[in-house]
This record gives sequence, C-alpha cells and structure tokens, in this order.
Amino acid sequence: MSNRVRVGETLDKPKMRHYIAEHAHPSLEFACRNLEDTMGRVGAVMELLLERRGKAVEADHVVLENIADVVASNFAMLALISRSSRSYAIGLRNSDVEMRWATMFCLHAGFLAKKKLEEIMDVVNMTRYVPALTEIGATALNMEGYKLESPLERNW
Repeated sequence: MSNRVRVGETLDKPKMRHYIAEHAHPSLEFACRNLEDTMGRVGAVMELLLERRGKAVEADHVVLENIADVVASNFAMLALISRSSRSYAIGLRNSDVEMRWATMFCLHAGFLAKKKLEEIMDVVNMTRYVPALTEIGATALNMEGYKLESPLERNW
C-alpha cells in the first residue's frame, strides 16, 4: 500500500488511539470523537510532511501556520470537553447548554481542521508532482513584482 493511499485513508477515517470519550461524560462522545479524529489527522499529515520535506518544512510558513491553527483548535476542543464534562458531573447551572455548545464547537472546529489539513495535503502533493509550480513561484518572487510584458503595450 502506497504512503499516499495510507494517508488518504487516515484523513478520511482516522483510527482511535486515545479513547478520550471514555474519560468524559457519555453525552460528549461525539465531541470527543471529533477531537480524536483531528488528532489522528494531524499526526498523519505531520508524518507525511516530515517524511517528504524533512527539515525544509520549517521554511514553509503557510503550512506551519495552518498546522498551528489546527493544534490550537485541538487545545480549545480539549478544554471545552473537559470543562463541560466536569460542569455537568458536578451539577453546575446551565451545564447542559454548555455541553451542547461544546459539541457544536467541536463539530465546527473538527470540520475546519479537516479542511485545513486537506489543503496542506493538496499543496504537498501538488508541489511534489508538479515541480513547475515551485519554479514559477520562485521566479515570481525573484522578479520582485510584475516583470512580464503588458498585454496592452505595443511590441511590434
């Protein structure tokens, strides 16, 4: 099985490793599943990035920013799950609303994280299979502006 197929399967249906839902209130199982899926996807994307690019990944700031956003949303999901689970367990006021809010936030954050990680994978695969894109980008940066001939200018 190729690495691309394995990572694609991991992005679509990541395997559970941590079983976070066992440590939270049962009604937060869906939120815990979103968190666990996102954690699995981040691991798969990081593994592939480091395998293909190695140390050169530190120069790709857009990819690093997207990964940082996903990891930050993972921390937010974890904090919401743990707080709402505890609030409901000890019977705080409006804890049922907090649990529903945590579930909806985790659903939304998981969706956005999956989208960002798929964008990272698209960029990695595209620049790997179409190296001309990297060359065009480097040339445009080295030109320091629009140096191509204007289509409005008479050149005959």
